[in-house]
This record gives sequence, C-alpha cells and structure tokens, in this order.
Amino acid sequence: MAAIDIRLLCLDFDGVVLESNTIRDTAWGAIFPDQSDVVRKRVIAFHRANPGIDRAVKLRRIYSELLHQSPSEKRITHQLALFRNACESALIVAPFVPGIEALLSELDIPVIILSAAREEEIMAVCARRGLNGFSAVLGGPTDKYQHLQHLSVEYDLPVSEILMIGDQLSDWHAATQVGCQFVGRIAPDRPAAFEPRIPTIKDFSLGWSELKACLP
Repeated sequence: MAAIDIRLLCLDFDGVVLESNTIRDTAWGAIFPDQSDVVRKRVIAFHRANPGIDRAVKLRRIYSELLHQSPSEKRITHQLALFRNACESALIVAPFVPGIEALLSELDIPVIILSAAREEEIMAVCARRGLNGFSAVLGGPTDKYQHLQHLSVEYDLPVSEILMIGDQLSDWHAATQVGCQFVGRIAPDRPAAFEPRIPTIKDFSLGWSELKACLP
C-alpha cells in the first residue's frame, strides 16, 4: 500500500473515463474538409503529439506551424464550433474505460474530472450520461497544472495526498510539477510512452486498494 493515503482523486476524461481519444482524433481531421487526406493526417498527428493544450491554442499552432497560414478570428471560431459538433454526439455513446464505473461507486473521497477539453462540454457530456457523482468538472482553457494547484488550496491538502490519473505524458508533467501522485493509464487507442518508473494501469478492474498499491 502507498505510505501516504490519497484523499483527492483527479481523473483525465478522454482515455481515462471514456474511451474517446479516437473521437477527438477524428474531429481534428473533420474540421479541415478543404484539405487533402495527407494534410488531415498531419493535423491529427500534430494533435496527438501535442496533448493537454487548449484547442484554440492548438488550432492556431496548426495554422501557423503546419499550414503556414494566418486565419481570421471568424475562421477560428467557425472551426472550433465544427470541432465541438463533431465530438458532441459521439461522446454521448463512447464506451467507458473498463472498471471505471465500479471504481467510482466504491470511492468515498472527492473525485474531480480534470480535462484539457472545454469545461462546459465535459459537464454537458457528464449530465447526458448521468455522471453526477463528481465533486467538480474542471477543463480548459485553464491548464491542469493550474487546476491542481488550486485544488490543493481549495481542499486544504498536501499535494502528496492528491492522485492524478491520466493517459498522456502531459498529465504526468502537470502532476509532477505540482508534486501530486500519478498513475498512467495505457489507453489502447493511443498508448503514451511512460517511463518504466511511472506506475501504469491498463484499466480500473483492479480496484481502488490495488490501484493505490501501485504508488511508490
């Protein structure tokens, strides 16, 4: 068992609560219908290589670094709306990560959703799917590092008693910069290259006690 107990659990959403990474990937390609298949694949690759970034920032970087264009703010707003529409209905029916529902019903500590996706969209998906047991749903454009810092103060907890579970290296970086505990989830559709020293799980079928036992 971990020497320090966990009193607050933070979960990434895509790839940790829902198996929804491929939904996001597809949406990034879909918002460039005027581009070739090759360019759309490059856009998706750029998205995968740059996780944890607010989508408006990421979209501007795609235009600047990949397409070498300077779109108008009207164009950016239009494409962000396309992205949201491309994700919305698919997220409602995306499967849960195995074991997550049982884990959530087992826990008696606060559980926070901590996503890079837009906060109001994650809240809407949770409401549609009956996921009402979270203490808070936090998302972009505020980054996870800032959220974790604020949560430590809000709950008056040492950062060592906060556990972040994410499926991307950006999640690990945010947690370790703050000083939180971290467990990586190896998502089947987008496995992150976690170092061997980082504890990882494939899903949540092991249960809460066994999950905490993964911690150093």
